[in-house]
Amino acid sequence: MIKILPVVAFVGLGAIFSVEARTFTEEGLIYNVPIGFTWPPEDISNSHSSFLNLNSLTCGANHCYGLGPSNEIWSVGADDSGQLARDNSVSNSLWAPTGLVADTVLAATNTGMAIKDGRLYVVGANFNGGLGLGHTNNQDHWVDTGVDVDYATTSGYASYYIKDGNLFATGRGINGQFGNGSTDVTTTSWVDTGFDTDNITAGVYSAYSLKNGTLWVTGGNNYGQLGHFNQTDQTVWADTGISASSVAAGKEHAYLIKEGTVWSTGHNNGGQLGLGTSGDVVLTWTNTGFSANEVKANFRLGAAVQGSRLFVVGGNENMGFIGQGSAGIVNTFTDTGFDVSSFTVGGMSTHFKQASTGHIWAAGGNFLGELGIGDNTMQTEFVDIDSTYNPNP
Repeated sequence: MIKILPVVAFVGLGAIFSVEARTFTEEGLIYNVPIGFTWPPEDISNSHSSFLNLNSLTCGANHCYGLGPSNEIWSVGADDSGQLARDNSVSNSLWAPTGLVADTVLAATNTGMAIKDGRLYVVGANFNGGLGLGHTNNQDHWVDTGVDVDYATTSGYASYYIKDGNLFATGRGINGQFGNGSTDVTTTSWVDTGFDTDNITAGVYSAYSLKNGTLWVTGGNNYGQLGHFNQTDQTVWADTGISASSVAAGKEHAYLIKEGTVWSTGHNNGGQLGLGTSGDVVLTWTNTGFSANEVKANFRLGAAVQGSRLFVVGGNENMGFIGQGSAGIVNTFTDTGFDVSSFTVGGMSTHFKQASTGHIWAAGGNFLGELGIGDNTMQTEFVDIDSTYNPNP
């Protein structure tokens, strides 16, 4: 199902549209914008013609990022911890540029990470030290960490980067998610975990790595999200012996793709495991029977593409993230009817770039404007976000 909204235009360059949902005050260290940044961004009227044209969509709990045509990072949604990188900590319901051009960007919970020319930049919540800056002050602008990385990711609680095959971590490690044998770890500075790998996936309380094509796991396992046949936390990296091509993790559930099929484990309170049931706990990796070439997870949602067709699973009784015209959950991977070139799931929402038009669409929870439609109204049908955007009113 499709919904087209009336046009809501930008008013002047760098204009900010606010959702009057909540107001936050954060005290702490404010970093200057690094050299080469502009704020507000310079004239953007020529950078987008008639629509957003964002790529690499990624969402945290209630905020999202995308990369524009010139790899400038755009943001929308919740800004309670400064995660929109707009220097004001006020939630915003329309997409706008943040001032940083980067190669990759990632959103998680209420945090952001970006890599530019091999250098790691961070923004947002830092209450667990997860930004790796040596303190716990939130950041409302992109901050250059001074760390060169090959890869990085974060759950918003614990963060990781890989350099030359070595895994480093910072933030909250009390569930064993650092994999260094300790559960008494909360640090504001990066530590060498002693684990060698070239990739890492972060769940909220757990971590996963595909090492030479085999899945390794560590961290929180209270709902069986590690697939270890039990609910005991793992404090050191463990080889599961499972061959997989990719892995994705939500709050307390996880997916992997094995021989082209999605497998899942963990908490199934929203039907997010895609097994046709809900409200239960699964303690071992279980075949969903759904074939896919990519899968993503967030909190208790999941999404996957089969070819280019987008399917979703899980949810919340009161949200419409499946975009089918009603709120509720789905416990099997459900066809959205859209072919996509980029997709992501937020804490309560689904976002994608339509393959045929290049337009951004979204549905679901919208408490802090994360759908990018100009207000904070929940949408149970997919909305063409580009119908709300006009750079030259």
